[in-house]
Amino acid sequence: TLTAAGAGDASAVCVERPPVVEGQEYLALTYLGPPTTGSSVWGELRFYDATDTQVAAHRATLAPPGTGIYRQVTSGVAPAGAV
Repeated sequence: TLTAAGAGDASAVCVERPPVVEGQEYLALTYLGPPTTGSSVWGELRFYDATDTQVAAHRATLAPPGTGIYRQVTSGVAPAGAV
């Protein structure tokens, strides 16, 4: 859980990086609770190589219709070199 108590930027990262198979599609589900309808919020699925370098990212931006909790889904295919 990440809670922003004031104005500014806030981010959270899941530190679990399960192994992937290149060419396979993966889904990321996030639950977002924007504080206002003007908030910029998104979920992002990232792929890394064996040296821990990010090789791809797929972002799903939420255009919040109001405040509350919203489920956001993004998907991406693991690129060559992703582990």
